[in-house]
Amino acid sequence: MNKIADSKSSSVMPIVSVVFRSAVLLTVSCATASANLITDGGFEMPVVGPGGMNSGTAQFVPGQVIDGVWSVFGSTAGNVSVYPNTETGPGSVTYTVQEGTQALDLTGTLDNGASIGVQQQISTVVGTVYNLTFYLGDINNPGYPQSGAATVAVQLNGSSFQTATNDGASPLSVNFEQFTYLFTATGSSTTIGFLNESAARVGINAIDNVSVNAATTTPEPATDLVILAGLAGIFWTNRKKRNPADR
Repeated sequence: MNKIADSKSSSVMPIVSVVFRSAVLLTVSCATASANLITDGGFEMPVVGPGGMNSGTAQFVPGQVIDGVWSVFGSTAGNVSVYPNTETGPGSVTYTVQEGTQALDLTGTLDNGASIGVQQQISTVVGTVYNLTFYLGDINNPGYPQSGAATVAVQLNGSSFQTATNDGASPLSVNFEQFTYLFTATGSSTTIGFLNESAARVGINAIDNVSVNAATTTPEPATDLVILAGLAGIFWTNRKKRNPADR
């Protein structure tokens, strides 16, 4: 009896070890592939504030760079502004953010409809498919004197790629909507840009929580397949041990 138990243990343990190592490697591989390639996608730097009525923002114009990674480009007639979630405005409005404590307003402080935006260059692999995800915020409420839809032209390498519009009704705070697009890299670097297309007098066109990740299969099913294969091997090994005639 002891010999049989030892034999089963010695045959099962290598399989369990292989299953465990394979599952771990798959999980690590998928996690690495899905790392966010965007730096400061939440516009958390530089720190601005303390906030209040039109007092806590930091403005940037074309030629300037936000946090060393977001280049401001476009019309010199406008500006963009990083604002804190403590910022307030006319009509008792609160300029909320989607994540963190700050976001970017493409209408800036002038709200004149200027075609101005920000862009960031990231490293990519030719032929790889990527997910671009971001949140676009509007304030569309009759109680806000500068109510209106938030619209951005999404650019890849300086060319128009998609147009995103958030015209959803909102409370007296910023209403964020998530947008996700797939793109295939054509070079070792890709420049992601967001250009204001909101009309003049629209008070906010907010961008927050920007991310770019390599599009991969969901890791859970792949891991499950490895585990199932290992369990099948354990079952077959045990069956052969119990049924000598099957040898």
